[in-house]
Amino acid sequence: MKILITGSEGIVGRVIKEALPDNELTLIDKTLGIDILKEDISQHFKGIDLAIHLAANHNPWISVKEAEENVLMMWNVLQACRENNVPRIIYSSSIHVYDFETLYKKGERITQDTLVKPNVKIWNQGSERGQYSISKILCEDLLHCFSEGFGIKYLALRLGGVNTEDKPYTNYPFDFSMYLSHKDLTEIIKKAVHFKENASVNCVSDSSGKFIDLKGLEETLGYVPINN
Repeated sequence: MKILITGSEGIVGRVIKEALPDNELTLIDKTLGIDILKEDISQHFKGIDLAIHLAANHNPWISVKEAEENVLMMWNVLQACRENNVPRIIYSSSIHVYDFETLYKKGERITQDTLVKPNVKIWNQGSERGQYSISKILCEDLLHCFSEGFGIKYLALRLGGVNTEDKPYTNYPFDFSMYLSHKDLTEIIKKAVHFKENASVNCVSDSSGKFIDLKGLEETLGYVPINN
């Protein structure tokens, strides 16, 4: 399969590349001299079977301008898919599409039916900071629009916390519930590249489902996390 990956040299990108050894990969990343925001990327999408869009500013405290750049990158990638008849895209979305901190404090679980809403704690820090969750929500909206308008199939993976150390950020239960291991991410991607419908699924490693219900992940991709 011919797969294009944006943001291929980031943490998630490095894990995903190792998960796809038997595929023909086209890699796009600023460190490779290709800037999605500044140049026409359409030529790279010719003959591609699947695009995996990871490129973004992943800092939860990004400014309005940085959030706009995240959305513009999504727009540019989707336009390139449309122009080259790329049939499918996998998008690295985030658990940040939910107001997860408020829900956790209330003892309410996140399910596939939970309302998509900005993370209040981060978003309320002021109009110029904390726009990451908004950018992820808007990017998912663009996926819907391009699917309806041009028939591009999408899979939005709402990823939990993935980091270089491959462990929860702290020992608090909250961070364990949000953690996504490299192993689970690898197995999710192996399943995801063969999925050919529209879906958005929550992806974390806490298979107990105490806070984030992973029934959608099992039903959609047939995968249950192993690094609980």
